[in-house]
Amino acid sequence: MFIKITGLQADYLKTGMIFWPVLAYIPFFFTQWVNPALRIGCFATLSLYLFFSSKRYSKNDAYIFILLLFLATLLVLGNSSGLEGLMSVGNYCLTILFGWGLYRHLTLRRARTPVLLGLYVKFFYFVTICSVLSMFYFFTLGEFDLFGFKSDVYQHLVTPFGILFKREVGPITLYRSFFYFVEPVYVAIFYAANIVIIAPLLKGKGETVAFRNVNLLGGVLSLSMTFVVVLAVLYALRKVTSLYTFISVSFGAVILTYALAIIEVLLYSSFNDRAERYFLFYTAMSEADIMQTLFGHGVTYVTGFEKAFNSGFTLSIYETGIIGLILQLTILCRINSGFNSLMLFMLAASVVDPIHMPLFWVLFVIISHAEKNAAADSKGASVRSPVG
Repeated sequence: MFIKITGLQADYLKTGMIFWPVLAYIPFFFTQWVNPALRIGCFATLSLYLFFSSKRYSKNDAYIFILLLFLATLLVLGNSSGLEGLMSVGNYCLTILFGWGLYRHLTLRRARTPVLLGLYVKFFYFVTICSVLSMFYFFTLGEFDLFGFKSDVYQHLVTPFGILFKREVGPITLYRSFFYFVEPVYVAIFYAANIVIIAPLLKGKGETVAFRNVNLLGGVLSLSMTFVVVLAVLYALRKVTSLYTFISVSFGAVILTYALAIIEVLLYSSFNDRAERYFLFYTAMSEADIMQTLFGHGVTYVTGFEKAFNSGFTLSIYETGIIGLILQLTILCRINSGFNSLMLFMLAASVVDPIHMPLFWVLFVIISHAEKNAAADSKGASVRSPVG
């Protein structure tokens, strides 16, 4: 006897299936835990399902297709590593296809957006709770490497609930808890975006306040200066009403970044390492010819440096050139042209590589559709309200 499920229940099941392949990719430790063939196969299947779940194609889809085709052609022509390079090109484009497919999937049925938003919110409740439990477990029982993530290279601490980093600040020992994200900086960006952008989209003041407080707790546990910077800048950008205020906010963000950078140096953080990686990027690009500047060196080109470029902007420019970066930004704008969302991407791309992170695409697409739905509801309410 078969159990009949409603369309909404089916959406819940489908939305739950979206998250599993996403967790097997950057920025999670689970990437090294899942077999690469299984991980890529499941993610490719999910991306194709999302894309073809809607049989409707718009002019915007045509624009994105052309842009992605140009980007893929640029990447293939710049490949100098044979099959390995083509695999990297495929993964590069697959992540963008996932974001585009998810956008189309939510466009087909409006009810899917609140379902995915609800699952996303529950996930970050879970992330913060695990971060708290991870601290508690470590201080009471010590380490326990449940998934085999312990490494002699990175010296991180492992509990069944997540990863911790230990920081010595003079005589004080600090611990940073951030679930199973690779580094605190990754989860810090999501915490800040959740507080400023996602929380106001939730229904009910109580739910909004609770989600903000939970993400604030998570940000504090991560001890990430990136969380403070992104949170402050996003809040300030909400006050932008003119070019003057935008310039003021931008100038204030630069001052805040430098001030916190000095604090980070005093706290023995990763600031020096990130600054060194930026310096290596500028060194590499100073030696690039005009074609490499415009079209990049290729996704598997060996830089000759021991350290890789970790920011999205530096990595995209080095691999795909200025033209490739413009193509990627244009695709992003076609999916979400909201001012706050684009500023979030700019902030994130300054320290990490969000365009390669499926979870960031989930956030980006949720914001796009949830803000459109909220604007439509607000407009509909104003039309229905009586005129006095």
